[in-house]
Amino acid sequence: MKKNNLIIALVIFTVIGSLVTFYACNFIFSDISNYATGFANNTLLSSLPIVMLGAMMVSVPFYLLRLYQRPKTIKRLSTTYCIIVFTLALIGFAGALLSGIVVYRSFIKPYPFPGYLIFSLIIHLLILVGISAVYFLLIRPLEEDEEKFKVTPKYVLYTVGMFIFVGLAYNRFGGLLLSPLFIMLNTWLLTIPMYLWLLVPLALLTLKVISIINKSINLFIPALVVAIINIILAIPVIILTLSNTLYVSSVSPLMPLERLISMPIETFLHFIILVSVSITYVLKEKKKRASSFE
Repeated sequence: MKKNNLIIALVIFTVIGSLVTFYACNFIFSDISNYATGFANNTLLSSLPIVMLGAMMVSVPFYLLRLYQRPKTIKRLSTTYCIIVFTLALIGFAGALLSGIVVYRSFIKPYPFPGYLIFSLIIHLLILVGISAVYFLLIRPLEEDEEKFKVTPKYVLYTVGMFIFVGLAYNRFGGLLLSPLFIMLNTWLLTIPMYLWLLVPLALLTLKVISIINKSINLFIPALVVAIINIILAIPVIILTLSNTLYVSSVSPLMPLERLISMPIETFLHFIILVSVSITYVLKEKKKRASSFE
């Protein structure tokens, strides 16, 4: 895959995937908050279609970047991701089907908006048919890979960790893209730190992508700058979350009301994750910088 085509594809899937992942995560957090507060509901099954679609969107950049890194393992890599996408689409299709038949007994008017389940069934069915056609028509006829690579526990652990972090970055960037629809003129100054903070995970992810596409570039200074910006923005966000009810009510339209109770916990987790990733990346780039001078 050519570098320019890779960058264009990553940008497209980042924008679309961020919006889908944002809503998928909101559905998940809503369900968790509802169950945690003792308000049991039947939205879990109906959340599966969009959650699975979000997982697919997160998986695509992994496939594109690994294909760029290992072009000689195209058959095994493509087969693996075809299986992943097929499985996710099957779960999403089953969730929509069971929601309409068992939970709501209707495919027209259930949560979260009329026609959601019909739309989900069509999308996931198209993905199931499409990914099967891609495998049997394009991937299966390919010759065996020129190179082999072992799937070690470390490789799997790294993949899971990066999958979660990409999901976080997409979720936050999706919220930032939608924020203009929810900003209130009388409180916009209060919300600026949080909306800027939502960009930090994507900034860290962008540095990672740059290091993969162009390994010769040392990103120590950019990684250090992002780490410092993360801490600077996190401080007012944490203080406002714990002490200012006007701030909480100002950002709440961007998320389900059920999540307000979990905002402090979520804010701290966001901070810890970003600090950990920032420090790890700074140390890695520092090591690479030191080795380049030897």
